[in-house]
Amino acid sequence: MTSTSNRVAALGGAGGFLLAYLASQPVSARFATSPSPQPNVTGAVTRAWIVENTAANTAQAVMMAVSIAFLAVFVAALASITRGADGPPARRTAVLTGVASVIAMAVS
Repeated sequence: MTSTSNRVAALGGAGGFLLAYLASQPVSARFATSPSPQPNVTGAVTRAWIVENTAANTAQAVMMAVSIAFLAVFVAALASITRGADGPPARRTAVLTGVASVIAMAVS
């Protein structure tokens, strides 16, 4: 990839991540039969809502997967842009942190 296409990929990855992440709640809410429970409710209430709203939960999971994919594009583009830059330890730390962030979001 060229330097320009890496920059475009980085901007697209960052923008896509942000939009998909922020859109996940409003999109999933459209599929819900009732508002999602507040954090102070019992576990039974939360479980019942999850069981009753499988479409909303699936939409939320899909949107979060899309945001994670965009984050991975951003991290890969930044790794490519910084290849050959001065300070390899800093680059390595940044890339590993980005990869760890993608993994952490994917398993959460």
